[in-house]
Amino acid sequence: MASLQERINEMNRIHLQISNWYMSESLRVNSILIFLILLLFSWLYYEYKVIVGSLGKPIGSITYTINESQRKFSNNFLWNELELKSDIYNYDTVRTGSSTKINVQLLDKTEIEIEENSMVVFELNNNVLNLGHFSGKVRVDSMNTDVNKAIKIVSGESEINMKNASIQLDKISSSSLNVNVLEGNAELRQDDKIKLIQKGDESKIRGAKLATERKKIRLISPINSKYFFTRKSSEVEFEWECIEANGPYTLE
Repeated sequence: MASLQERINEMNRIHLQISNWYMSESLRVNSILIFLILLLFSWLYYEYKVIVGSLGKPIGSITYTINESQRKFSNNFLWNELELKSDIYNYDTVRTGSSTKINVQLLDKTEIEIEENSMVVFELNNNVLNLGHFSGKVRVDSMNTDVNKAIKIVSGESEINMKNASIQLDKISSSSLNVNVLEGNAELRQDDKIKLIQKGDESKIRGAKLATERKKIRLISPINSKYFFTRKSSEVEFEWECIEANGPYTLE
């Protein structure tokens, strides 16, 4: 009969074999998991490079951003997070969430400022920039753009054409749109109606109805919806422009 010490040694040997097997099995599982994770990331990176590579050259980039915004490529159904200096490509769709604001500068110096809860589609074709405005508030500034560069903005049933101008659009609902001309002038098409709107004009579209009113004064500085980041309270100077000559006017 085996002695007690021999039995103890045999039990230790068996325990050691089980431990070695468990450790080697755990190592194999962990190695497989790490390999699969690396493979997944490699595939995602490859897919991203293939998608970006098929988009051609960028048409602009993000020059200013507050909080998270997203972009969807034309050849993909996934939304990707946008960051400062992210490139914008033709047919990109950009959307913003709550308390979000981004500024896109195109290569021709056209600036598009997208406010919170807004969505815009970019399309550059034959030197004409087409913007699809689906929701929210957007400011388009082409004052520093080549004089031959035309911009067409489609928002619902409305179409706005502009050159060397600055306008702001606020899409309240699918049938309600406000168009403010900040600089220059623009042509507004609504069904069979065509109206020239000039600096200081605000056009309101409510369904099939189109009404334009002229503002008496206009805010010059700071620009509308400007964000200020300060560590303490500070004074902000406002500058206004009198559009109508029959002033003066009092702000309260």
